[in-house]
Parts: sequence; C-alpha cells; structure tokens
Amino acid sequence: GCDLALSWQVAGRIDSPWINSTDADARLPPDYFSRLPRQRVAAVSWPYCHGPGDTPAETDACERYELRLHHYVLGLAWAGSPYAFHTLGSCISVHVEHYAQVGGVPRRNGAEDFYLLNKLAKTGDVRQANGECLRLQARSSDRVPFGTGPAIREITSDSDPDSRPMYYHPATFAALRALLRSVPQLRVADTAGLEALLAASGCTGEVSVAAASALRTAGLDAGLDHCRSHSTSETDFLRHFHQWFDGFRTLKFLHRVRDDGFEDLTLPALAEAHPPFWPPLSGDAALPGEWLRAARQYLGWRCRDRGCW
Repeated sequence: GCDLALSWQVAGRIDSPWINSTDADARLPPDYFSRLPRQRVAAVSWPYCHGPGDTPAETDACERYELRLHHYVLGLAWAGSPYAFHTLGSCISVHVEHYAQVGGVPRRNGAEDFYLLNKLAKTGDVRQANGECLRLQARSSDRVPFGTGPAIREITSDSDPDSRPMYYHPATFAALRALLRSVPQLRVADTAGLEALLAASGCTGEVSVAAASALRTAGLDAGLDHCRSHSTSETDFLRHFHQWFDGFRTLKFLHRVRDDGFEDLTLPALAEAHPPFWPPLSGDAALPGEWLRAARQYLGWRCRDRGCW
C-alpha cells in the first residue's frame, strides 16, 4: 500500500509528500492531516491510546502493555537516544523521499514498523508528535508473532498480572545514558578502560561491568573503528556512531544488560524503583492507568474519552 502511494506521488497524482500508515480499526482525530509538518522531516510518530477492551481483563492487559511501550520510550529519551519514539505501524507518517531512500517497508512477518522507523531515523528526524491521540482498538490477537494483540492475549491469560515482569529495570537505561554521554570520548579513548569511562559518566558498580560486557559482545571495537575511519570531525563521528548504534543495537544492548543481572520488573517493583525518567504520579501507583495518565500529560497527548487532557 505504501509502495503504491509512492508510485502515485511520483506520477504526480498525489500532491502531498506524506504517506500515512494506519489501521482499519483506528480512529483518527479530526485534525490529523492538518498536523502533518510543513518542514522536512523523515517521519512522524503519532500519539495514540487504546480504547476499552471487550472485557475488563482485556482493558487492564492493554493498559499494562501500553505502559511498557511508554516506559521504553521515556527511558530512551532520558538516556539521550535519538531513537526515542514510538513505533506502531498504525501511527506513523513517512515523507515519500525518505521512504524511497530506505527502500520502503521491510518485508518481515513482524516489527516491520520498528525496522522502518529505525532506517528512517538515519536519514532525517523522526518527530514524536503531541496533541489529540489516534484511538486504537484493544483486542487479543494471534495474527502476528508479537505486538499489541499477542501481548493482550498473554497478559489476560495470567491469573496475577502484577507478578508479571514486563518493564525494563531503570539500571538498563542508566547504562545506556552513560554510554551515550561517553560517545565523544570514545572517538579517542581506549576501550580497555571502558568500565572506568562509563563510571565517570554516572554508571557505576555492577551496572558499568554489565554495560561494558554488553558493548564488547556487540562488537564495539569494530564499530568504533568504522566510525573513526569515516569521520573527520567530532560531529561526523557522532553521526556515524548513532547510525551504527541504532535502535536495534540499542534494544539488544538493553537486553544484554538485563540478562546480566538487571531483570525486568513487575509493576509493583517498578513503583518502588521510582524511575528517574517517569513524571510524577498523581494517583495510585498500583494502577497502570495512573502511569499512563502521567505519561500522556507529560508528552502533551490528549485522549478525550480516557480522561487525559
């Protein structure tokens, strides 16, 4: 569908330079098209909220999963990652020139929206929009291997969702934050002292050890060699580093730190951890809806029928 829209645009049958991707069961806000940027960006990631499920259990499960998505993006933003945006295929708009530049939507059975935006972010800005949300349907599904539908199905099958570890440990984002703060020094620094470099950027103790191990496993030395050989300035080096250490490598890095002793947290444990990147909660921290309300207010997302303005 996106390829067809591109061909029509190239043929002069569509004036807009935007390809807008959504789902048949998504409800768009009235000002959706007028909110498209006038200036050139690679893509837009739209705000969204899920409507009530068919049962209270489905609604609760969807809130927990949506909270997981916000937790991930807020953690990335706090760490300083240029890949801090939501990646839902029903909530993205892509500039046609950038779409053509990356070769269109990847042919994958899942996460093609993630990989598309990951590629687009290397060609220009991916803007995380605010304002009124797209309304998505909360429903269980097994059509795809992972995503909202399978997550709702799995969570609703759990007799005690509060005991389900779903949220990255704040230490994983602290490790990422220290790494990204250390990038300018990595242009010349010897990675033999990586733990000390990360510690100097605020990542200490076992977290720095886990982060250094994850980076070496990811092939940091080879990546740095490539960035150095293709750079003539610090700006060039930073650009090449973020193209190498992209959204996918960022995700794998967080998983490696997690697997090295910083396991995912349950919702009650997350409340006790007080992640530094979460806005303050005004209600009961045991309710996922309170976390979502705080995130939406912080991001400037508005959901008319969910009480989030």
